[in-house]
Amino acid sequence: MEGRALDGSPLSLSSLQGRPVLVHFWATWCPVCRLGDANIQAVSQHHAVLTVATQSGDVTALRKYMDERGLDFPVMLDESGFLAARYGVRGVPVSFIVDAASQIRFVEVGYTTELGLRARLWWSTVYLPLSGSRERSVPLARAGMTAHGQRRLEGRRMSNTAFSGGYW
Repeated sequence: MEGRALDGSPLSLSSLQGRPVLVHFWATWCPVCRLGDANIQAVSQHHAVLTVATQSGDVTALRKYMDERGLDFPVMLDESGFLAARYGVRGVPVSFIVDAASQIRFVEVGYTTELGLRARLWWSTVYLPLSGSRERSVPLARAGMTAHGQRRLEGRRMSNTAFSGGYW
């Protein structure tokens, strides 16, 4: 994933490789995204964060939005929605936690708390994927988590959004 920040400087996911990264897709017109702005801002102060504002107008409109809300996390503009489509994002907000080995460890759809994001970023540093393993992480699978970060509870699958909102 490569693009330009609002100030024109280059932004890329590969430049953040080697540490956990929060990749967050959002939009200025999304009310749920607005609720989570402060969470993303707080997480960005201590962790690597790359956000993608999809179909949110031009650079000027996005700068105005960020300035009005006192936000300064890194933003890549996706005016056409191409990047979102390329990553399979069908609605916003969506957050991906990518570990130091560039593997997606968690996918969160919808609102996620600051604590939930921080916990997932930390968790992605605890167990790295085993080389040659078909699973992204054996320890995660043993802990009752699937490779896509979904929690299994009493034979039912519970989304991370519900899990983070209810328990984190």
